[in-house]
Amino acid sequence: MACLRQALLCCYQLTLADPRAWGYRKEASRDDPSQVSFVPVGDKPFKLHLVGKPDPNAAPTLPAALESVIEIHGDLSYDDFYRTIGGVVSGSSERGRKQLDRRI
Repeated sequence: MACLRQALLCCYQLTLADPRAWGYRKEASRDDPSQVSFVPVGDKPFKLHLVGKPDPNAAPTLPAALESVIEIHGDLSYDDFYRTIGGVVSGSSERGRKQLDRRI
């Protein structure tokens, strides 16, 4: 769990330091300027995919600022797990998904 918290913090710090390098722009909240979110710029921003069954007693809280940067995939069936991994690895291309579907 400590490793996951550290990964979330690192992702936040890297994105905050240079959002454009990761395909995002920083946007401050109108209600609270100290609260930021990251808005995708272009069609292929960096996305961190976390795959696995979360422990309901220790599930990480995803910071609101990272909701567009991090995607959590939990409780996947065997086939969905490999489809998800294959989609991420192949860049979610249509060709990559078709190849993966043929193998599963």
